[in-house]
Amino acid sequence: MIHVHVHSCTWLICIHTVVSVSSDRYGLMEPEKVERSQEPLLEAMKHYVRKRRVSQPHSFAKLLMKITDLRSISVKGICDMSAK
Repeated sequence: MIHVHVHSCTWLICIHTVVSVSSDRYGLMEPEKVERSQEPLLEAMKHYVRKRRVSQPHSFAKLLMKITDLRSISVKGICDMSAK
C-alpha cells in the first residue's frame, strides 16, 4: 500500500491531471490525441516524484499501478451503471 502525503499543490495537480487526461475514458472520440498529450504530463509527474522521493526509486511505478487500478474501478462502475 502506498501512503500518499500531499506535500504541495504541484503534487495534487500532477495526480489530478494524469487521472483526468486518460485515453480510456468512456465516450472519447479521439484517444490518440489524448495519448499524445499524456506523454509530457507523465514525464513531468515522473520527474516530480523522483525528485521528491529520491530514496524510493519505485514510487513512480507504484503510483502508476494505483492510478491504473483506480481507472479500472471507474470504468467498471460506468459499465455497470450503463447496463442498468
